[in-house]
Amino acid sequence: MNRKVFIVKKINSDMHITKEEQKKITILYIAAIAYFLLSGFFYLNRGNQEFLYYIGLMVILISYFYFKHEDFKFTFEIYLGLFIIGFLHALGGVLYVNSIKLYDLSFWILKYDNFVHFIASLIITLIAF
Repeated sequence: MNRKVFIVKKINSDMHITKEEQKKITILYIAAIAYFLLSGFFYLNRGNQEFLYYIGLMVILISYFYFKHEDFKFTFEIYLGLFIIGFLHALGGVLYVNSIKLYDLSFWILKYDNFVHFIASLIITLIAF
């Protein structure tokens, strides 16, 4: 029985990332670093130390995964899922709706933070599966 829930390639010890996939990962890395650095400047301008700490941590983690991706052998889709998690977290502190920070909004019974953690748990579960 061959089950595919998420696009994850079978990984073995001699697998290498193709040049096309390497290029997509590099573009995603540059976009992620640019996004998080811009978010960091936004947080710095607003005096938000907590989110500034998260942004610094995200830049370090993203850089670590990028420079070690040959060791991890993650596919582009996995990196994209991880980027989505970080993007949603940072967006919560950057985006304001009617002068209310997105992290302070509730959608039905879920606060934005709960929604982001639900999506993050879903993505991490799919990656682990």
